[in-house]
Amino acid sequence: MQIVYEVLMDTGRVLALLLVSFALCVSILILLKPRWASALNRRFNALYNPEDRLKQLDRRVATTEMVMRNRLWVGPLFLIGSFIVLAYAVNVFDPQKFIYYVIRPASRTQVLLSDIFTVSLQWLFIIVSTVGIATAVLILFSPETFRSLSDKLDRMFSTEETIESLEAMNSSLDSWVLRHHVLVGAFLFLGSVYLTRLCFRLFVG
Repeated sequence: MQIVYEVLMDTGRVLALLLVSFALCVSILILLKPRWASALNRRFNALYNPEDRLKQLDRRVATTEMVMRNRLWVGPLFLIGSFIVLAYAVNVFDPQKFIYYVIRPASRTQVLLSDIFTVSLQWLFIIVSTVGIATAVLILFSPETFRSLSDKLDRMFSTEETIESLEAMNSSLDSWVLRHHVLVGAFLFLGSVYLTRLCFRLFVG
């Protein structure tokens, strides 16, 4: 288990360094070359248009219908996976070992925050796996109830409305950033420099 924690920690360190380095580069572009930043943002939006991705997903995947057609193997698979996660969270997951091998707090405040985080993580595993078990039972023994709940959730959490709101907000946010690129760039640059120094001090030494 210690080796697994070490691998996860090393991976997290690399990802954190990559993210803060990317944020530093973007902040410099916004501060000094706002047109380059705008062009880069437009290219990114063209490559990863959420509306196009959503349409492709809607055409290719009908999740509820797929589950209903294959419920005799999806249900047991979901049930077994949920039971494994629940058993791990209750019987195997040790918050103190996780804190010792992964977080390694250096002060009393960090110890307290680490305790809160790991206990919350453990309860999240328990809650999610319990919901998974209930869902698997519905899929196996009451498929119409599962279909009804799925349709109700689809209406409550419409992805199309969310995407439209995000696109409108993204457009107005981009224009606001360009109008105030010095303020935004300076703020992001200072934050990125601080996070970069923090990562190097914690991870590199």
